[in-house]
Amino acid sequence: MNRLEYYIFNSVNNFSAQLYDMQYVEDGLVFAGKVNGQAVVIKTDFQFNVVWQSDPFWAMGQARSIEPYGDNWISLSGRVFTEINAVGDTLWTYYDPINYTSFWDCTVAADNSIYLLGFFKIWKVNTIEYSLDLIAENVPGGHDSYRKRPIDILPNGNIVYTGRSDTNQLLHSYSPDGVHQWSRSYDTLGAIYFGTGSKNLLVMPDGSILFCMHHGRMVLVKTDPEGNVVSNDDPVAPVAEAPIRAYPNPMKDEVTIKISQDDQSISAENKLNIFNIKGQLIHSLKLTKGETVWDGKDSGEKPCPKGIYLLRYQYGTGHVIKICKTS
Repeated sequence: MNRLEYYIFNSVNNFSAQLYDMQYVEDGLVFAGKVNGQAVVIKTDFQFNVVWQSDPFWAMGQARSIEPYGDNWISLSGRVFTEINAVGDTLWTYYDPINYTSFWDCTVAADNSIYLLGFFKIWKVNTIEYSLDLIAENVPGGHDSYRKRPIDILPNGNIVYTGRSDTNQLLHSYSPDGVHQWSRSYDTLGAIYFGTGSKNLLVMPDGSILFCMHHGRMVLVKTDPEGNVVSNDDPVAPVAEAPIRAYPNPMKDEVTIKISQDDQSISAENKLNIFNIKGQLIHSLKLTKGETVWDGKDSGEKPCPKGIYLLRYQYGTGHVIKICKTS
């Protein structure tokens, strides 16, 4: 993958921000971060121009996580959980000034239940009373020195999170009602660091779990839904160099896909499939020798919003080109 463009937040907006977590949306990016020492949520377009910024919800700390919640957003800092609407207005916040409840990450289940991971505890958010229900305490892997630990939901509804326990177990699972399911070890030395941001742990649609850790080197771990390491034994065949080019890139109104004239493999079956960044197929084009033009529209002739698109040429084992659409 080649870098298409980069933007410096301060150069675009004339003020600095530290960005810790991100979600991609149709018309831009939504970040959890920190401005002037205060936790905020920021939405920008794809060139980093700020569209809106939430009110600060914790002084001297960053927003650690950002997750979509219906048409709204949920986020949290070390002490505050908040819900924000689609244009950045704060709907409500939770803060416990007596117990000083601490948070690391949040996640949303398929039934729209919200779960929070914190210091040795897992909570469920009560969105009716705007409070928290403690579902598990003294959970393994809650060490303060391994903070910024992510949490996610498995397809069966169980909770999964990372965190090093006293016995060097690194990945843990609980049921939605707080019953411990399992904990797994992957390195006898344990993990020194799990990285930053909630996207350091990903549950895939098939239930497999991906997370990375560091102990002298970066390690990527893939497990099944029960936390058992799985390997990819699929044979890897050399990928033939595909005779395909696309220009201009970034594109504005249209992009030309050029196929080498000496490619004899092109037939009526060859197609160019266009996907959005979420992996959804939005259009397919028939390819011929010479040039094919994509006008930036989906299969329903609706203009696609600006963003990143993947053009996959069905040639041999396939070839993907990343296109940046700027308008």
